Amino acid sequence: MRQNGVRYVTAFCIDCHHEANVLADRWGDEETVPGLARHFRCSECGSRKVQVRPAWHLRS
Repeated sequence: MRQNGVRYVTAFCIDCHHEANVLADRWGDEETVPGLARHFRCSECGSRKVQVRPAWHLRS
């Protein structure tokens, strides 16, 4: 992901459909994009049912 110029991930809440772009620099290169989901909780509804994907639209 980072090799392709992407530093952000988009976190999407399955329960309420809230979406947020999060800078992923704090997690190391060994962390997988799907694995990042365990670090997130929706800021709108509090759900832990979050999907994470690279934020390709924010590529530099």
